Amino acid sequence: MTILEYLLDSDPSIKRLVTIKLLEKPYPYEESPLINRYLDLFNHETNTWTGIYSPKWISTFYTLRELIQFGIDPNNLIFQKGIDTIINHMWNKDTFIEDDICVVAMMVSMLSYAKRETKIIDEMIDYLLLKQMKTDGGWNCACLRHETQHSSINTTLSVLEAFRDYKHYGYTNQLALLEQPNQDGIEYLLRKKLYLRETTNEPILSYVTDIHFPIRWQYDLYRGLEYLASINYRVDTCMNQALDIVKKSFKKGLLKAGPKYSGKTHFKLDKDIIIKMNTLRGLSILKVYDSALYEAYVSMRILD
Repeated sequence: MTILEYLLDSDPSIKRLVTIKLLEKPYPYEESPLINRYLDLFNHETNTWTGIYSPKWISTFYTLRELIQFGIDPNNLIFQKGIDTIINHMWNKDTFIEDDICVVAMMVSMLSYAKRETKIIDEMIDYLLLKQMKTDGGWNCACLRHETQHSSINTTLSVLEAFRDYKHYGYTNQLALLEQPNQDGIEYLLRKKLYLRETTNEPILSYVTDIHFPIRWQYDLYRGLEYLASINYRVDTCMNQALDIVKKSFKKGLLKAGPKYSGKTHFKLDKDIIIKMNTLRGLSILKVYDSALYEAYVSMRILD
């Protein structure tokens, strides 16, 4: 079978993502045994999985994030109950409002995906805009704990993804205000060539050149390039080194499973699922930035 056929021979959730992202065709939601494994662990008495934001990675917050990565139907009732829990415990003016920039950004993405009311999402957007660094155009959660003039690639990408998702899922109130901050954030990442320190030209993080799935909160260059490809950002020479790493990481047309982040998980994902999801992500990058290599890989034959 070809690599494309291999990716399509998957749980319906993955098949749907491949059809939409690579073939650019609509695909209906179907019953997904993979997604149902997560849903079966939901506690209907507390409307949580395990905890709210922690423990990682079995909390309600990160379970919702994982379900979105597998393309859960946003109208799913259990998914929506989980979103309610996140709002009630992390952005409720009568109880508690989360102020961690990275977490707020991820909430914007989740609530936008869930098609929640504009007002609460706009409040979060206002917060993110307020916290942008004037010095370099990015964002940094550390600025809440101590004085710093430097942004973080982890936080900056989460905010950029939030802005993207806000627009993608049809929210419009803040779009005009997002244009310049969004561009400033992108330029911050590009100055670092997506993974290098500007001062030493060394990798910013030990794991920044590895691909990780599921995607948690940490940054790696695959996630950075996947974001740029998702908004069809123009080719920039600052991407070249990161793109070369992605291209070289394909082995016979597939991306490896990659290392895991430490932490608890609901269950062990099959290696085949992780390889398929990572390969989909890598091909999504090549589809935008190296169409010839993309076409070669999707039609490449692998052992049946």
